[in-house]
Amino acid sequence: MRVDVDIQTAIRDRLKCVDYFLCVHESLEDVNISDMAEKLIRSFRSDGSVPYIIEGKDRFRTTPLATVIEALYSAHLLPNDVCNIMQDKLISYRDTFVPEEDEDKSVCTICADDKGAWGADEGVSVWTTSKALISLIASNYHKRDDSSKEVILTATKWLSVQQFKNDGGWGFQKHDGLQSCVPMTSLALKAISKVVSIDAFSSDADMPLFKLSIESAKKYLLAQCKDDTYFTFDGEPSLTATVWAIEALKAAGEKGRRIKRITNNAIEYFLESIPDEISSWKSEVFVKAGTQTRYKIIKRDFCSFMPYLMVPLFEWGLKLTHPKVVSVIRWLLEKRNDSWKIADYNAEEPCTFSSAMALNVIVNWFRQMETQSSNFAIKNLLYPDTESTDENLCLGCIFVEIPGNKKDEETILGKNKQGKEMGYIWTICIALICFIVLIPYIIPTFAPFVNTWISTNMFTPSFTAAILASIIAAVLINFGKQICVWMKTQFYNFRQKR
Repeated sequence: MRVDVDIQTAIRDRLKCVDYFLCVHESLEDVNISDMAEKLIRSFRSDGSVPYIIEGKDRFRTTPLATVIEALYSAHLLPNDVCNIMQDKLISYRDTFVPEEDEDKSVCTICADDKGAWGADEGVSVWTTSKALISLIASNYHKRDDSSKEVILTATKWLSVQQFKNDGGWGFQKHDGLQSCVPMTSLALKAISKVVSIDAFSSDADMPLFKLSIESAKKYLLAQCKDDTYFTFDGEPSLTATVWAIEALKAAGEKGRRIKRITNNAIEYFLESIPDEISSWKSEVFVKAGTQTRYKIIKRDFCSFMPYLMVPLFEWGLKLTHPKVVSVIRWLLEKRNDSWKIADYNAEEPCTFSSAMALNVIVNWFRQMETQSSNFAIKNLLYPDTESTDENLCLGCIFVEIPGNKKDEETILGKNKQGKEMGYIWTICIALICFIVLIPYIIPTFAPFVNTWISTNMFTPSFTAAILASIIAAVLINFGKQICVWMKTQFYNFRQKR
């Protein structure tokens, strides 16, 4: 990448491909990922750095860059060559930092025992080091070369040493007056667990230390869980702490009935916490202003971008079509021109990291929805037609309830199951018809050629014909299924137009 526009062009090209396959514009007219991401794209510099503020000219930091890398790469929005450049920039923040603007001169001199952790730009902490590690591992930095592995292991060892031995947790930093808290413990545990799970690091001499840290942290977090439902920060229930803690415990390999119960209860707690009016959904603090660290005093609260918490919940069973989930997606789409400001954190100007996280949520939701729904159905799910009397939308053999039509959840699930079963029945019928009609003509024609092609008399002609029949049957079954989906979707669209 030679000049500024090259990185930006590479990302735009990737997003064009995403738009082509995701087809968001077909679900919602005049809306696509490329347009939503344009302001963020213009914020990227040729050296891989990203400013704190959208299209800003200063405040280039570790945690905004790490968050942008993780959010975009995990959503498949970041090309590998661009990602490599951004990773290199993130590594540079660990040891050196040269301010480019007058407002960007909070350079820290790193103490000797903090070498190898992040960073020179924000001051070494569990927060910055965990975010950097999680981002680098999520974007496969450790697979680049041997030096990248050393970077990961050095930072991981530093994190382990920062753990409070009396309770097994982590604070913002191992410093006088700072105590363990759920958010920092969760981030550190997640980072170390990700490292331990990588086979390439299994023989490292510090692996026993890492595993000991993991076990102590798991005990700490499980002890902090309230009613097997939620976790707290600063004595108050916190969605952020809850989701981060469950993520960390799962990354650490925690299994069993209790973690399943905590996860299921947390999903319900999450849904109950989403207000009916999304604009009133307040951000949560996970680092408090006034915190005295080894290097500086934190000047402002660190707040989370609440919609981003939904992404891991999707994997844990949060329903994509739940009315409150849909309301969050609708809100993200409506606020795209504001680049998703964090009202309680930076109300005046939008941040690059919140924009990247919003794009991740939108892309993840659409990608998973389009595996089970038609574009027409997604549009009606987000913006239901109040004049429509149809109770269900045909989604290629799957039925999904439109918000606004109040139905008992068990009835909806029953219709989902019935819709799927009918789809399977039609698929099997069409495949059998094709099989019965075509096989008698195809086998005699092609079996001799296939038999000759296979090594000398290894298989009998009848056995070869059976192999060919199986292959053709598999192709026809798949073809029949696609025809079934297409016919049902076309039939429903025809009904809607009428």
